[in-house]
Amino acid sequence: MDKALEIQPELPDAHLAFAYYYYWGYRDYERALEELAIAERGFPSDSRILSLTGAIWRRQGKFEAAVDPWERALELSPQDARVALNVGITYRFLRKYEEANRYYDLSISLAPDQQVAYLEKANNYISWLGDTKRARDVLERMPGNRRDVQEESFELWRLERNYQATARSNRRIRST
Repeated sequence: MDKALEIQPELPDAHLAFAYYYYWGYRDYERALEELAIAERGFPSDSRILSLTGAIWRRQGKFEAAVDPWERALELSPQDARVALNVGITYRFLRKYEEANRYYDLSISLAPDQQVAYLEKANNYISWLGDTKRARDVLERMPGNRRDVQEESFELWRLERNYQATARSNRRIRST
């Protein structure tokens, strides 16, 4: 990246790469935002830049501000299930559970084989309504690794104070 910027100082790809580098590698959010500002000059209205901006602001606790870049990223990449998921997560942090649920549903409809949107949606029902039945129904529809369902069911049984099921589940999880 250094060599690329030496040759072409305003290269948006390199600045975007540096933004990810500072975000993931150093958690230097201000420096990452500086790199994004430079990258945006070459990539105006880029969903990657908007998504990373939303992620940074969310990490900084600026949840209200983070909604806008995530939603704009989804407008630019309407088939991106990860972006829809992140809009939902941001709304859940804001305790706007109904809106969060809409985006979890959208994410699931775009990528039905993923697991994280199901897990987030189940957690949303717990946070929003304290509804372990709805959460369990969501988990039962989740594809793939049944161990994840067992682990989440363990948590639901604990919340329901069903300690016998919790103990049985804990033994199953340990044995797998």
